[in-house]
Amino acid sequence: MGLAGGAADKAGNRYEDWWTALRVAELLRGRATRIRLEPPGPAGAGIEFELEADDGTWCEQVKDVPSKGPWTLNAAGKILEAVAGHLAGGKKVRLVLSTGAPELHDLSKRARGAETLAEFEGMITKAQIPQFVQVLENWSDNGMPVDREVGWRYLQAVHVEHIPPEALRRLVVSEYELLFVGDPEVIVRQLSGYLDEHLHQRLTGSQIRSHLLTVPGVRPRLLAGDIGTLTALAGTVDRFVRRVRRDKPAFGMAARPHVEQLYERLVAEDGPQVVVCEGSAGLGKSAVVTDVLVRLTEQGWPAAAVRMDGADASVQTAKDLGTKMTLPDSPAVLLAGVADEAPALLVIDQLDAVSTYNGRMSDAYEAVEDVLAQLVVAPNVKVLLVARTIDIDMTGGCPTWSPTAPGQSGSLSASWTWNRCGVCCPPAGRIPTAWGRSRWSCCGLRCTCRSSAVCRPPHGPLPTGPCRSCTRVTPMNGARRSSDRSPRWTGAVSRARCAPP
Repeated sequence: MGLAGGAADKAGNRYEDWWTALRVAELLRGRATRIRLEPPGPAGAGIEFELEADDGTWCEQVKDVPSKGPWTLNAAGKILEAVAGHLAGGKKVRLVLSTGAPELHDLSKRARGAETLAEFEGMITKAQIPQFVQVLENWSDNGMPVDREVGWRYLQAVHVEHIPPEALRRLVVSEYELLFVGDPEVIVRQLSGYLDEHLHQRLTGSQIRSHLLTVPGVRPRLLAGDIGTLTALAGTVDRFVRRVRRDKPAFGMAARPHVEQLYERLVAEDGPQVVVCEGSAGLGKSAVVTDVLVRLTEQGWPAAAVRMDGADASVQTAKDLGTKMTLPDSPAVLLAGVADEAPALLVIDQLDAVSTYNGRMSDAYEAVEDVLAQLVVAPNVKVLLVARTIDIDMTGGCPTWSPTAPGQSGSLSASWTWNRCGVCCPPAGRIPTAWGRSRWSCCGLRCTCRSSAVCRPPHGPLPTGPCRSCTRVTPMNGARRSSDRSPRWTGAVSRARCAPP
């Protein structure tokens, strides 16, 4: 875990601690078998720890050096040289960098996307050909440079993660809130100390769990199948359904195709985790959502539902929202726990009641953001947000959300932003699958609408590489005119063309 030094060194150590804690969570969940910090000799060359996971052995290096900015191939060269032995042994290497390494990330991703060396060399751009040659110079075999075939296979095994410190901290907090009852910050500090005392040793998940449960106030969050928690969650659904159906006309409502469309969207294996149902006031959004909610609960999905028009200024965290729902904890934590990686659903209706449009009470908006941040590490829990179209159009009325979980290749800068025309380019290979037009990652090209604004990430470097896959969100039920009075679902993605200024 590193020795203490100056302020920058301490910040780097904290970053390393958080990433190590995130990977230890894989042990605690049974997705990995053993971890070994700072292995001695060649086994530890160029890495912080080795993790034996279900998908192979990972050798991981973690760096938080904000002053360097994004890592160039020159800067990353020493790391690549140091881990050559691990790559030669058939292990995977993960570089976790707070400022990213866009050139190396793109090369390695393209390498994994190719089935042969020839295919890889056909995929890379002219500018990347000398970059590939530069990467090869870091690897040798018995004093001789590796050939292009071997270098390509090494590159396939190099994974680059870009996660800013605060985004990483929030991921770890969310992960440990799902695993234990207790202060996540305290748990991670105790974990760090325990790992420091057991450097060079191979540790299992059961050993680490046993130690953490000796910490005062910490106990396992044993929610899977818990009857009391399931009953409490079902109570929120019953109250929600009663209120909506109480306002239903006595003569009933005409059948709508939107129920089936929304249902199919939520149960699709490749569908987004978060879906937004929007429409003008009084169009029956809640009725449609209720029909879908009842259908899924009848199929065995654990679920919870809340209307934000009942929230007040005291509701500012996920736990506060749970209290308002008469739950013992955050609805995200409870749903993820009882579902135990099976599908579950959280409905948040009347989201416009906590938007900033028309001066409404927006303090409780933070509680929704908190809930969604917790669910980043629980993709099995689907979220259905219901709001008026005008609030989404006027305020970008959906909370910040990071759409990619750790362990997947790609930038985790969470620098999602948007412009009024909704035309942007995601970084290489990234397509927004939630939130519609809200908080996209953009290429910096000028909008194709009348706005002169340029869509850019609020911090960090612009995504590199050519603009290949621009996207525009459209309603699930097809094109929608301003006079169309039916609900629509954002999250469906169709192609659009980015035009330069």
